[in-house]
Amino acid sequence: NLHCTYCYFAEGNESPEKTFVKTDEIIKWLKEMREFGAESLEFSGGGEPTVHKDFEKIFSAASEMGYALGLITHACNPMPLETLAARSKYVRCGLDAATVETHDLIKQNPRKFYWFHKAIENIKELVRLRELGENPGFTVGIKIVLNSLNYFELHKMIDLARDLRVDYLQVKYEHSSDHPLNEDELSAGQDLLDNWADASAKSGSRTSILGNLRHQRATVKCFMSPIHTVVDSTGNVLQCCFLDKDIIGTIREPIRE
Repeated sequence: NLHCTYCYFAEGNESPEKTFVKTDEIIKWLKEMREFGAESLEFSGGGEPTVHKDFEKIFSAASEMGYALGLITHACNPMPLETLAARSKYVRCGLDAATVETHDLIKQNPRKFYWFHKAIENIKELVRLRELGENPGFTVGIKIVLNSLNYFELHKMIDLARDLRVDYLQVKYEHSSDHPLNEDELSAGQDLLDNWADASAKSGSRTSILGNLRHQRATVKCFMSPIHTVVDSTGNVLQCCFLDKDIIGTIREPIRE
């Protein structure tokens, strides 16, 4: 329900073919996968998981099956926060900004001056629930996609993450896009992250600062696990989210086939 500048899935937002996987189909498939040996499940992008009308039902069903669960979300929508805090290993929130103006600019919010505040409210409540200690090991994190639109707010985003007492701030840089950073900005940004990471460690801050903004060339072939399966919002089964045209099956077919 947002239209993030860096997300190629946003291109399908106006598609007449946009759809949701049927609830009974995904629950049936998750049960089959659990019996097949699957151990963990991450609800993530390719759209926003929490816009599905039965997200809580699907999440709870997966929890009852015994999956270890995680969620990646833009954090703006109403969510079953107590259920997430009680049953997840982690919730990672893609915030991308320290101010409502920058959030609106990057997320291209159709409802101005609204979604940023809702994301902050949800993050605060997840942190509050985490600190009750009823689900040991549960973590709440913030992810930032750094680009020329929000680069000037990097120090503010670090401050915000620490003020919110999230477990970590993960920073990645946007590339192959309309809003890339130049080499000087990447270098200066990495220096800032390193300095803040050192300061956080020395001060005993709860919030870890994570990120590598340096260009690195791959020296090995893709190391994605061959037993990691991706399912898109229509029920297609993929080997990798980047190979979205290479469908290897659907949730409507027995996994052994």
